[in-house]
Amino acid sequence: MLLLTLFACNEYGLVEKTIEPEPLALTVTSPSYGEFLGDGPVEVTGTVSPPYAAVTINGVGATVSKEGNFSASLPFDDRAMVVDVQAHVREEEQRVLVPVFDSVDPKPYDPGAVQALLSPSGLDALEPMVAGLVDGLGIASMLQGIIPTIDTDYLDVAQTGASLDPSSVDLYPADGEVGALVTANNLTLSFDVTVLNAYSFPMEASISTITAGVGIQPTLSEDAMLSAAITSISLDVSDINIAILGIDLPGWIMDYVVEPVLDLVTGGIGMLGDLILSTVGAFELGGPFAFELDLMGSALSAKLVEVATTTDGVGLGLTVGIDTPAADSMPDGMPTLPATTPSGAAYQLGAAVHEGMFNTLMDGILADFLNIDMNLEGSYAEIIGGAFRQLPGGDQVPDEIGGWCLSAKTGDARVVRMVAGTDGTLARAYLPDLQVKVAVLDGSACDPWLEATVFATVDLKLDGTEVGADINMPKAWVTYYGAEDVDREEVAEKLTDIVGGMVGLLAGGALSFDLGSTEIIPGVSLSPRVVEIAPLDETGLYGIFLDVF
Repeated sequence: MLLLTLFACNEYGLVEKTIEPEPLALTVTSPSYGEFLGDGPVEVTGTVSPPYAAVTINGVGATVSKEGNFSASLPFDDRAMVVDVQAHVREEEQRVLVPVFDSVDPKPYDPGAVQALLSPSGLDALEPMVAGLVDGLGIASMLQGIIPTIDTDYLDVAQTGASLDPSSVDLYPADGEVGALVTANNLTLSFDVTVLNAYSFPMEASISTITAGVGIQPTLSEDAMLSAAITSISLDVSDINIAILGIDLPGWIMDYVVEPVLDLVTGGIGMLGDLILSTVGAFELGGPFAFELDLMGSALSAKLVEVATTTDGVGLGLTVGIDTPAADSMPDGMPTLPATTPSGAAYQLGAAVHEGMFNTLMDGILADFLNIDMNLEGSYAEIIGGAFRQLPGGDQVPDEIGGWCLSAKTGDARVVRMVAGTDGTLARAYLPDLQVKVAVLDGSACDPWLEATVFATVDLKLDGTEVGADINMPKAWVTYYGAEDVDREEVAEKLTDIVGGMVGLLAGGALSFDLGSTEIIPGVSLSPRVVEIAPLDETGLYGIFLDVF
């Protein structure tokens, strides 16, 4: 009777009551956006209202308590991942995407410096260049200049020429200096000889080898000029052979002539070391090894501040600053590199680089590199817009549109990691929160059509002298789509290829450059090849080991 009375009253407008369903609300309390989580696992917690809503975490159903709490524990599937939490109830759905990273944030550990090493193998590669410098000294001509003539009543000896085969050089590192073993081959000195104004004939003095042990000490000035000083020379000479050409002479004349000429040559060679020291002494290797340049809006400065030689090689300390001057000295605690890679391979030039420095250098550049905001009309709109029409639901795009509005913007969650290996990949940037928006152009207005979060990676690769970037879009999440009755997961899967191609077309050359045009050492062309990239400790310090000559 009570129910009938209520219905009767309501019919006359006396009672009206509508029970509104509780709106869907989804909150992820952990992890936080862009958090670094060590080795994991990724602990996911959150709340949903109403508590009977269905919740999935990275595609797996989660248990929701009567209070609306849920949780899950996820392993890392890469150095970066996106936690994808979805809630569904009735016709409502909500999605929260949280990018996270393993390990720790490397930026605070950027030392602002790079420790490099020119290894024994690197010195070996420089030996032909040094041998050319030795030959350029003109050792044969030096000897001619210091060997005197003989002009007496009974003996005249005058020089007529000198020749020397190309030299060979063996460089090796030592404590405090670089040692050089220089070998001059087949020295021939020619003379015209007259005895007692009666016999005139040519004579040759030949030496098969002159070996010089040389100590070279590299030094660095305050203004980053690199020079070297020859600190010591010791000579070792093979036997001197004297030959009289084109005439048979009595033995007493031979004995009379050979000894003075032998003394001349021996005395000249004895003075050769001092002559080289006084002539060459210290010489500049180049510089200043310091520079400042604009790196896509950031001021990059670098300076060579330290040179030290041990038995492992020639150590080079380089300081680097972003929007600040490079420091004048190396920080404490920078490591020394071994003469071989951690796996025992030989290399020519190595550098100990912290991931923090790569992040300092590349973070803003990569963000700018992937940021796109443009309107496309005409043929460009047909080329790129045609790809969006090929997506599931793309046939629902209005036929008559003025073009397309495209934008891509990186989120604040991003990190650059060094990549261990030998394939030439130096580092990989993880950008798991690339926001992509596609709109149709209607007059001057951009009407939203598709919005997505895209997981992007950018590999910085070295191939010979070419440095380039490989862009990959392994996953996407569609957060809005103007088409109806389509599978958004299928749209997201196909969208990654389109966005990757779009970014490559519009910004593909921004991170490509050729090291071949850079002459770091005058007269020496560089051809870098990755021998190995390997972690040196647990803090994010990596060794980049290259062959460069």
